[in-house]
Amino acid sequence: MNTGPSPAAVQDKPHTTAPTRHVPAQPTGPRPTSAAKAPHTSANQNQQAEQAQRPVVYATKKEAELARRDIDRLNQLADRNQNWVMGIGAVALIFTITNVTLFAVDHGIPLHIAWILDLVVNAALVRVLYTDGRLALLIPGYKPAGWSLALRYFAFTATWAMNAWTSLFPDGHFGIPRHVDPAGLLLHSALPILVFVMAEYSSHNRKRTTDQVTKLQAVIDSYEEGVKAEQAAAKAEADRKREAENARRREEDERRRREEAEEREREREAERLRFERETKLQQLELERQQAEVRAAAAEAEARAAALKANAEADAVAAAEKARAEAEAARIAAETEAAITKQRAEYELQQQARRDEEERQRQEEERRRAEEAERKRREAAEKLRREEEERQRKLREAAAAARTTTPAASTAQDDEEDGNVTSDGDVVQMSRQERHALQERAIQEAAVELVIWGGKEALPFTTAQFGARFDRKPRWGGLRINDAVARLESDPAFKAKVEELALTRMEEAHGRAQNG
Repeated sequence: MNTGPSPAAVQDKPHTTAPTRHVPAQPTGPRPTSAAKAPHTSANQNQQAEQAQRPVVYATKKEAELARRDIDRLNQLADRNQNWVMGIGAVALIFTITNVTLFAVDHGIPLHIAWILDLVVNAALVRVLYTDGRLALLIPGYKPAGWSLALRYFAFTATWAMNAWTSLFPDGHFGIPRHVDPAGLLLHSALPILVFVMAEYSSHNRKRTTDQVTKLQAVIDSYEEGVKAEQAAAKAEADRKREAENARRREEDERRRREEAEEREREREAERLRFERETKLQQLELERQQAEVRAAAAEAEARAAALKANAEADAVAAAEKARAEAEAARIAAETEAAITKQRAEYELQQQARRDEEERQRQEEERRRAEEAERKRREAAEKLRREEEERQRKLREAAAAARTTTPAASTAQDDEEDGNVTSDGDVVQMSRQERHALQERAIQEAAVELVIWGGKEALPFTTAQFGARFDRKPRWGGLRINDAVARLESDPAFKAKVEELALTRMEEAHGRAQNG
């Protein structure tokens, strides 16, 4: 996890640069180490633990942008340097090919193939120098070695020797040079050595450019890693908050469901206890009545036994009477118990009926809500159809008006043209009168616009419209423009004008039919 300052948090801080060149901050923090090379010692473990605890500091956005700009500049400089080397090499190639061609002709090689010798050697030299330069740019730490180095020195030695041979051995004897032509040796050696040294210089610059580009790319990678780490941290924090919110909601829902279940359970338990209490009271009442019946029976029997002692005959009668009374009391007690039981059953039935009525009431309320919703939709549909019918009538009346009212409008314009003075003077009015006249003109223009369907379809000019109100043409044009703006911006004004236009077109259509 990113424990250092994020790129977004530090990009606004002032960026310090060296006096001559920007040197971006390198990423710091723990770096992965190779398990095969690192010894497993306690010191290394302590050092690794200390590096793991050290916060990671990523490059800032400004440093990354400066690094990208420096990479572009370095690549452009390297390409220009390579182009210069290739250009100078091509010019030197013409010089050396000419020298080697003359040298080969002097030694018996035909002219038509003598020029190929130095061209092939120089092409090989240029190719190996260019390849080494590109490899130095693409591979950090690359150095020519082996066959590449052998080809470089062989091609350079061969082209230099063929150019400088006549100056080095002017007498034609090979060995220790004894009659060297210094001026010729300098002339024939300058360009080959220059090309070789420039190629080595270009390769060296390519290597340094590659090293610097690698460092700058590390800065860019550090910034991108910081951005990714910040995004990952933000995403993790958002996931954590979302998970906590979901857990809280689940706990809240579970708690609410548990409370609702407990409430329903308490209500059922209270109902059960109430029913048991009422049943127990009824049973106690029934037992009390039975005890009273038994007491009355025992008392009757006692009275019968006492009467039996006085008179045997009366005893028999009294016993019969007592038995009859006891039987009547038993029957009365049983009847009372049956009544009490029926009353309890009736109360249970009444409770069930009330529950059923409550359910039916809820069902009726739902049905009424659905009926109200259906009526609302039907009302909305009816309003929509009425609006469509009104628009249709308005279009039909407008079509009828277009065929019946042009002559009347023209006649009205011709009749009102007499109100306009010959010199175009405007009658003086107060502000209220002028405002009322403008409002009346705007309303009249809006009615005409609705009837004829737009400004372009009006059957009169702005001058004719202004003449209706004894005004100049420009005044009539302004009122028509005001009417267009009011129709677009004022729905209430538009509705009022549409009603007036519909009424006027219906009247015109009626006059046309009656005429």
